[in-house]
Amino acid sequence: MTDYAQLYAQLEQLNALIDKHSQHSSTVSKVSVGWHIAHSYLVIIKSCESFLQNPEKSKGINKWWFKQLLFFFLKKIPRNKVKAPKMVMPEAAHIEPEQLKSYYCEAKSLINRVSKRNSGYMSHPFLGPIKSDKFPLFLCIHTGHHLQIINEISQ
Repeated sequence: MTDYAQLYAQLEQLNALIDKHSQHSSTVSKVSVGWHIAHSYLVIIKSCESFLQNPEKSKGINKWWFKQLLFFFLKKIPRNKVKAPKMVMPEAAHIEPEQLKSYYCEAKSLINRVSKRNSGYMSHPFLGPIKSDKFPLFLCIHTGHHLQIINEISQ
């Protein structure tokens, strides 16, 4: 399965979990399933927007190469170690299903646009510029991280 096919599958998984948006487990996470869904969609949306704004290849030396190498090798995000930027943090603790469905449609549309691109990069605050060949994998790793948390909350 290609990284984009996996990302589309993850989008559908998130969409199928919208009915569980109000579930919460303080032993697993401080926030609800809906918050994790919204955050995952916002990361996809903002990442795709960044990618679409940078159509050329990144220039210069990538001083974040080691962090990227480790991230893509481990394919894992440690819990509670990295704080997400405000632009991908849902504003409310309780997210309505209609808002989640709106995010889903926007994320799916942007992934469709990005998947047709052969070059470009996304600027990431911790990993630096992520090139087009690694871009869908980055989103898969991040989305998978939150799907795992959602599954633990739902158990």
